[in-house]
Amino acid sequence: MIVFGIPYHITSEGFRDYFAQFGELQECELMFSREGRSRGFGFVLYKDEETNTRVKDMQHSMEGRSLDLKLRDTGDRFKHDEGRPALSKTKIFIGRLGDAVEPEDLRQYFEQFGAITDVFMPVHHATGKRKNCGFVEFQDPSSASQALEQPKHVIKGVECTAQVQLIAVLTLDLLP
Repeated sequence: MIVFGIPYHITSEGFRDYFAQFGELQECELMFSREGRSRGFGFVLYKDEETNTRVKDMQHSMEGRSLDLKLRDTGDRFKHDEGRPALSKTKIFIGRLGDAVEPEDLRQYFEQFGAITDVFMPVHHATGKRKNCGFVEFQDPSSASQALEQPKHVIKGVECTAQVQLIAVLTLDLLP
């Protein structure tokens, strides 16, 4: 299975240690760029299918960040409905954020729609500055729906966009 949302500073050993607690691993690999930086996702495979299914169905987090686990089918594609990419029911993408917006600002603004389990704003590795986008994960899908139904969001004086979070559908032969 593939694991998305891994904090960038987690080491291969930390990744392996976390998933080894659930059963005997057959494979466990955290993906890194050519420069040696974590790419924020990895692959985990347990020796038996029952453990893979059980672990996938659990809620996981590393250092306060929610992890998103997806099983692969025999065609090396992640499972999704009717040939369409899977859409997250609880996580939304927030784009066009102002430079002054911090993760806590996103949390405070979007809490009006319901309980939040995770807020993430990626950082540009070369500059160390936050990118002008983020992700908000709600506890309840209806909260995410309410946030998406509102046509306009203004955070710290800047109008931003809210969109459904598409869950990437990858094949292993496309990865470097």
